[in-house]
Amino acid sequence: MPSRGEIMGGQASGAKYQRQADDMNVQHPVLGDCDAIPYDRTRKFLGVLIGAAIVAIGLDTTVIGMPVVVSIVLVVGGVLLGAESVRRVRMQVCLLLGDPGFESFPGIGPVFWKDVALIGVGQLRWSPFMRTHVVLVQLAQPAVFLATHKLNFFRKLALRLDLRLQQGHLGLDLSETATSAGKAVGLMQARLWAYRQSSSTESATRSGPKPA
Repeated sequence: MPSRGEIMGGQASGAKYQRQADDMNVQHPVLGDCDAIPYDRTRKFLGVLIGAAIVAIGLDTTVIGMPVVVSIVLVVGGVLLGAESVRRVRMQVCLLLGDPGFESFPGIGPVFWKDVALIGVGQLRWSPFMRTHVVLVQLAQPAVFLATHKLNFFRKLALRLDLRLQQGHLGLDLSETATSAGKAVGLMQARLWAYRQSSSTESATRSGPKPA
């Protein structure tokens, strides 16, 4: 079983939970018993095809007659979309939700509910012509999270850039699953509320009854 450090380092892959994903319930070495939101295989391959089509359109500037700047944006957006879809082709699980926190694939390892302030729906723009609804997770203390989350140099650099561009939010793209961003937000908010209720109860129990 992977150690906590290995999981926190983002080394876990969604493919590791492939055999368990069909039951929609996964045992995670850090998060424990989790509900799984699986990838939709058809949508994953569709993402690769769409990315390739966008790149082809961007490269064919002589036929369409679009400005060079628009062409560059299309090519970059198509490459990013296609590359991300290729990464996900072999992954079975997109998101795991447990009592202590959640983990998305591909991602940065487990994120604990104690580090989360708010959860909502936002938009991710791949190009001026394409946008995707995503789950936005507002971190309570982005700087502390960045400093304490165990990642290699390059992944931490990417996380730092993402947090800066998204103003302290983590963006979870569920477009290649059968679960909408709105439904995922509802499931995550329920877990977050349950965690806070449990934490409040534990705090009250530790403090004990007040003296008369």
